[in-house]
Amino acid sequence: MSVRLENDVSRPEQFSKTNKIALRGDGEDGKDGVNGPAGEDGSASDDNIHAKDGQSGTEPEKGQDGEDVTLTLETVSKSAQKMILVRATTPNRGVIWDEMYSMDAVPTVRWSSNGGDGGEGSSGGNGGNGANGIDGSDAMPPDIEGSDGGPGGNGGKGGAGTNGADGGNGGHITVQVKEKDLYLLMTVDPCRVRQNLLLGGHGGKAGEHGTGGKAGNAGNGGKPLTILVGEGKKKKLTISGGNEGNRGADGVTPPWDLHNGADGRIGSFKIEVVDKPDESYPGIYDISFENLHLEGTSPMANPSDCEFGDIISIRNIKIKNKGQMPIPKNQEIHFSIKDDEHPNVNPLIARKDAFLPSGTICGEGESAVSEGELRFFSGFPGEVDDDYDFDALTQKATLRIQAFQYGPIEIDGKVRNSEFKREFHNFHSSTEENVLILSYAIGSEAPLTAKENGAVINLRYPIENSDGIKALRSLSPGEETLMSFNLENVGAQPLGGYDVDSIQSPRRLALRCFYLRSRKYDLPVDYVHFCTNHTDDQEGKEIDLSSNPVLIDVPKIAPGNTHDCKNRFSLGRETPLYSRMALIVDVFIQSLPVPKGIKVSMENYDEDDRMPPMSIVQRRKIEFICEPKFEEKEGSKIVLVTSLSTTRAQFETWTKFVLTETLNLEYEVFFDFEVWNTYPYIDPRKWENYLRCIQE
Repeated sequence: MSVRLENDVSRPEQFSKTNKIALRGDGEDGKDGVNGPAGEDGSASDDNIHAKDGQSGTEPEKGQDGEDVTLTLETVSKSAQKMILVRATTPNRGVIWDEMYSMDAVPTVRWSSNGGDGGEGSSGGNGGNGANGIDGSDAMPPDIEGSDGGPGGNGGKGGAGTNGADGGNGGHITVQVKEKDLYLLMTVDPCRVRQNLLLGGHGGKAGEHGTGGKAGNAGNGGKPLTILVGEGKKKKLTISGGNEGNRGADGVTPPWDLHNGADGRIGSFKIEVVDKPDESYPGIYDISFENLHLEGTSPMANPSDCEFGDIISIRNIKIKNKGQMPIPKNQEIHFSIKDDEHPNVNPLIARKDAFLPSGTICGEGESAVSEGELRFFSGFPGEVDDDYDFDALTQKATLRIQAFQYGPIEIDGKVRNSEFKREFHNFHSSTEENVLILSYAIGSEAPLTAKENGAVINLRYPIENSDGIKALRSLSPGEETLMSFNLENVGAQPLGGYDVDSIQSPRRLALRCFYLRSRKYDLPVDYVHFCTNHTDDQEGKEIDLSSNPVLIDVPKIAPGNTHDCKNRFSLGRETPLYSRMALIVDVFIQSLPVPKGIKVSMENYDEDDRMPPMSIVQRRKIEFICEPKFEEKEGSKIVLVTSLSTTRAQFETWTKFVLTETLNLEYEVFFDFEVWNTYPYIDPRKWENYLRCIQE
């Protein structure tokens, strides 16, 4: 059994680091059996023709059982300071660890008591091979007969192998704690992580029997001999040879089967509440996230949406006890927002807290709801790719809640604190999908799925333009078009119609229109006339696009409604043909109050200092081109067809040089021509309403 002290770097930085005590009571592995040596072969020269038997292997050792341990955790008072006693004892060696720690430095105790693996079985030695029999002598004259061959030696028996030894059993861990100290169970790893801590050892592999030796071959008999005998006419005489000897017997291989050792049994874990003799549990409590409520100062129509720059309150965090015992009723579980998940989730400490209070009854499989609240600042959107035309700004943010077991509570004003803190690391892990309920002050609710990595929140503003700017983009000199710009209130409160002198006024909503200055656009702004037409008192109010942009207030829009911002845009009669310009329309909304401690640089778009700061929501761009109106000319033989892509240089090249000077010089005659622009005729129905307004 060994003891190791190591740093625990998995703790959150905002809490003091703790140490780990790694206690090992693992049983030792059993020794393997020793293989038996092989038998010697028989030898005819030594008159020992029979082989020796292979020897049997030795038995392996069983794996040792994991050591039993009793771990005691207790809060004690020492010199008017609360300390934590950690004591570990075993039946054989008594007390092996006995230390006291301050509340903020209680180590995490990790105990493993796995059974040792069983030793591997041995293999028996192979039997030796029997010697071959000696050949008999051949027949010899005059009358000596051949001798018989010698017998072959017997093969040796194979030695017996052994079975694999059984693995040791896992140990038994008992944690003893008083009811008031149940929170200290969070310091014991086996309470939360049972894998590879109390396993039985693996059974050893079986050995193999030795193979019986081969029998020796029989010796050959002596060869017969035929000779001629007598005088005169000789006769053949055959002297007989010897007989072949007997073959030896093969050695025997042990006939029984060998088997692997059995795996050891898994150990046990038990929590005993020492001052409640009838209470014991097979594992600790553990909690998982189920749902919560979000409440923002700016409610949205879709409850899964939050507004940029809002202060969001988190209330009613619902948890489920997925452990094997009730949560400690004498201590509190506190919650916090993990602040490194997303730049738009900025926790606000501001003396706010969410917790399960002491006295909460939450047994195995039951749920409980927190008290108090957490708050975060939803931040502002990042930069957009297209500075001149972009949809309403939206982003997704991940909200992840952390849960901590607290020890004895100290109250400082409204803040509840504890020197002892341990995190529930699997708070967002669940086999079921967690449901995040987003609820605002108006009482609307809707579920939003939140998987293991946290809940996804949609960040946006409560106003948007979904279909861009509608207007005739091709105008002839002196022509006017109606410019329509729809705004939809996707929030849950009225917007627009701002009154600086009214406390009850809805949030301000405004448009900012300005001329885009660029080399691409050569239509002089002096030829442009732009009039707003939002309300009756602003009918025909002309906006000077050559000066600094000003904000144009939008009238009140009820939740879920759309307002059509109508303006009139016209070109002067002296506007150069095929000159171009771009008009930018920005959507602004009154910024929400910024919480203390967060600095935000905001631009003032009004000369009136009484006006509130504004945030840009969306930007739209529309391009206008000045083209001649089609006029049918008597006797014209040429029609110049143009489109929105025709440039001023191209038009002047054709009209001044190709169709005028070149043709006149070559044919000495003037060719009148007509100009036909295709843009208004691509889909006449699309512009019917705009043309009707112009005609009126």
